[in-house]
Amino acid sequence: MLTKLIPEILAGELLRGLSESLTAKSLCTTEYEGQIKGKGDTITIPKATAVSIYPYLGTINWEDISDDGVDIVINQENAFSAKIKDTDKAKTTFDLANTYLSSGKTGLANVADETIYKTMVLGAHNDNVIPTITLTASNIYDTLILANKKLGLQKVPANAEKFAVLSPEEVALLIQSNIMTRSSDLSDNVVVTGRVGRVLGFDIIESNNVYTEDPDDLTTSDDVHRILPYGVKGATAYADAIPIESVEQIRLQDSFATGIRGLHNFGVKVILPEAVGAIKVDTGVNGNN
Repeated sequence: MLTKLIPEILAGELLRGLSESLTAKSLCTTEYEGQIKGKGDTITIPKATAVSIYPYLGTINWEDISDDGVDIVINQENAFSAKIKDTDKAKTTFDLANTYLSSGKTGLANVADETIYKTMVLGAHNDNVIPTITLTASNIYDTLILANKKLGLQKVPANAEKFAVLSPEEVALLIQSNIMTRSSDLSDNVVVTGRVGRVLGFDIIESNNVYTEDPDDLTTSDDVHRILPYGVKGATAYADAIPIESVEQIRLQDSFATGIRGLHNFGVKVILPEAVGAIKVDTGVNGNN
């Protein structure tokens, strides 16, 4: 079976589905994304300089403030396309169009997650990067203590909403260490996609999409790192769009089949590097060159 899909509805469902699937998006500020329409758009986010505090002695000292903005360029563009043969439609009562749409949504979400997490770790302040470490159940808590300390030294408020993104391997270590408050035990009602618990004020987010260095980019003497982002929610900005005209169900002219396709445009940038950090985990693998 093949249900006729309306582009406006399809684009809205795809974008909503992406938002629900992305673990990284919930860690970003997204307040500006309604301003974009497609690839090549630029969003300027105001970035006011912190004001100086001085003792008031009866005179007001007016300070000139720089309001230089930070530009986010919508430079990421990913697509999916699937051909549904007439013979395949005849074999099933399932809605194949929605099945492929769901698959496309998952694939686009994974790529966006990977890009956001990579942008975070590469855009983190140098002082917030924890150098190569082999994580174990015995030292993972101390590593998070160090991450928390680094944010504190950057004058990140103690009550800021903090996160740490771990792969399933590190989450397993936390569980073994028995120091994580599980999400099911948290009394707050905040729902964060991928959250599995809390440690030291960090929301612990589990994801398979954290950035791992490509062995082909490294020499045989280099360690391959899995780089875990941590920091404060909102320190990275993200904006995306599904152009209505790019999501469609069409009859293919060169075969007896119907095509369904979609396009996802987005941009991401670290806007507060001092509030973002990275933990470089030794994977036990070396480069290939």
